[in-house]
Amino acid sequence: MKAALATMAMPLGLAVAQAQTTAPSATTPPGGQTAPAKSPTEQWIQDVKNPTSWLNWGGDLRLRNEYVDNASTSKQPDPYHQQDFFRYRARVSLNLTPLDNLDFKFRMVSEPREFMKPKSPAQGPGMDYTGNYMQGLVDNLSMSWKEIGGAPLSLSVGRQDIMLGEKGVAQGGNAYYWGSYWLVGDGSPLDGSRDYFLDSARVKLDLKDAKTTIEGIGILNHARNSDFLPTINKLSGFNEYLTEQNEVGGILYLSNKSLEKTQLDAYFIYKGDTAKYVSARQLGGDTGEIYTVGAKVARNFSDKLLWTVEGAYQFGHKEYPYLGIASKEISAYGFNSMLTYQFKDALKDQFRFSFEFLSGSKPGSTKDNSFDILWGRYPRWSELYVNTAAGDTHGRPGQYQDLIRFGPGWSFDPVKNLNIIAEYAALFAPESMAPNATFGSGNFRGHYAWATMTYKFCDHLKAHLWAEFLFPGDYYAQKNMASFLRAELHFTF
Repeated sequence: MKAALATMAMPLGLAVAQAQTTAPSATTPPGGQTAPAKSPTEQWIQDVKNPTSWLNWGGDLRLRNEYVDNASTSKQPDPYHQQDFFRYRARVSLNLTPLDNLDFKFRMVSEPREFMKPKSPAQGPGMDYTGNYMQGLVDNLSMSWKEIGGAPLSLSVGRQDIMLGEKGVAQGGNAYYWGSYWLVGDGSPLDGSRDYFLDSARVKLDLKDAKTTIEGIGILNHARNSDFLPTINKLSGFNEYLTEQNEVGGILYLSNKSLEKTQLDAYFIYKGDTAKYVSARQLGGDTGEIYTVGAKVARNFSDKLLWTVEGAYQFGHKEYPYLGIASKEISAYGFNSMLTYQFKDALKDQFRFSFEFLSGSKPGSTKDNSFDILWGRYPRWSELYVNTAAGDTHGRPGQYQDLIRFGPGWSFDPVKNLNIIAEYAALFAPESMAPNATFGSGNFRGHYAWATMTYKFCDHLKAHLWAEFLFPGDYYAQKNMASFLRAELHFTF
């Protein structure tokens, strides 16, 4: 079945290769620089996508085959420990610009899945994982207004993607930084990477003379994807949920670049949760209020040596109704950093070293000391460990906590348009757990290894091969190697 991706790639590759054929002539813009002329096919694509000066539309199709084995280290022996499935994500988008500074965006998405090896034949109503992803939903419906009244002020309102903690000056150029959006990156962790949106309002003040930006963001995210906007082929049960709780939030984010080769960020984040989904499988939401204060520094020590460091402290209160755990006071902290060296050679070699710390709670503690990753529950550094973390946190995917992660990484381009990345991390838990069917008696989570190879055929087609492996340590009761494999084709129009 995995050979199907290669078969599907052939007609797409031929079509886009033809579209990239460059005509021998070139155009000279007013600035005097010569720009390559577009091929007739590419020019036709652009004309179709931009029929008028105020209308732009497009789409993309992402084809994936994924294989996962022993992702949860707590369920062995399990005859359904393997998953082998295809994901077909299709999106179509529309962008209207009636005025120079006013944009309206619309995008719809659907990602049906076809399972060869389901995790189990049935897991309750709406949870068989064998075709219940045949749903279409609006994942972007927003308005953005720039330079309001001539002021350096912009506003965006609606369903939109928001990722905070951008790479900044320290990751400029070709620098690679995996997992740069630490606490705000995905508002819908239960549907994988089908969508990322947050229902929100965002205002930004850009003080160019002071090299400072100030952002304020308000978030109103509901657990079910149909609470605000209708869906096509509405689902029921677990598959209707994008997260386990209704969420409200407020973010104040300041960023300054007045120091040479340095970016300084500071932020305050409020997140209020109300549990909405609870199941007999101990999968459900939390209820509480989380306050996070943090700062980030990104620094270019030279044109080759780059460094970022970010830290945050959390307080508030939280309870877990689905586990019967009453409200506890929160006192938690986290730290994330990366040092990158760019060789700037012909192969674009880059070496990096990462370190991340997320505090955890001791069994029986009167306080909740587990750092909450907020809206960062996505594969920041691992597709595999998102599922392993779910086994640690009662079925909540991507809820990283009680974690120490450090190790080296390397990326290079052996030939044009081909990028290879390899990374290793040693994983520990600051706090050991009481031994049971899930946890062992130690603090070593295990050895983690990741590698990917990405090739860009042209502007409209790229592909990658992806592999991850986890060799569990004594933190877990089970020691079966976990693996994740993926083949992907991504076509854009």
